[in-house]
Amino acid sequence: MITLTSATNLTVTVSADTDLGSVLKPGFSLFQGWDTSTTAVRVADYQNNQDNPLLSQGLDFIDSAASTIAGGFASFTFNNLGAGNYTLFVGGNATLSAGSQGKYTVALAASPVPVPGAVWLFGTAFFGAVGIGKAKRGN
Repeated sequence: MITLTSATNLTVTVSADTDLGSVLKPGFSLFQGWDTSTTAVRVADYQNNQDNPLLSQGLDFIDSAASTIAGGFASFTFNNLGAGNYTLFVGGNATLSAGSQGKYTVALAASPVPVPGAVWLFGTAFFGAVGIGKAKRGN
């Protein structure tokens, strides 16, 4: 689960852990919300492109990424995510089913969404007009 406290650009990268011999073809999906179900399945086939996968509740699908290369990685930048709670589903397709073949790592990189320059210009103009108005009333 991921909690954002302000608008954020979030880059998610899921990689096969090749140091452990993984040949996973990783993939992931990001959802807005946290699962509120008490009966959701925690381990199952990887789900993609749907709201509330694996019997979950309270999740809205945002987007996903996947690799087609064994031992590869999947990465995606979600731009301008609003403050709130998010759920990341991670999965993939291992070419072998035993041992470390499906091991993976997840990296998250968040950066705040910059305030557009027009907002600063508007604020300066607004406060300048208020100051001029007060100066004219004072004369």
